[in-house]
Amino acid sequence: FLNLTDPERASAKMGCNNLSFGYSITGNSITFKTGISTKMLCEDMSLENDFLNNLPKVTTIVIQGHQMTLSGKGNEKMEFVAEDWD
Repeated sequence: FLNLTDPERASAKMGCNNLSFGYSITGNSITFKTGISTKMLCEDMSLENDFLNNLPKVTTIVIQGHQMTLSGKGNEKMEFVAEDWD
């Protein structure tokens, strides 16, 4: 999950560690700042590693209904669906 409901601090979990970082949104532009993380070693950390490697490259946020898409200038793209959506 990626939680952007706090206007100053985002939180995320990709199955292993708890992540927290600053961010700012202006229009459709989004910038993520360096964050903090717990340091558990889990069996499969591929999703978390991909997320952390690509997050600094993200520049655009688009929210349509229950779907949020983060994308970068390259081929970076992350899609999230609201957890309360059926």
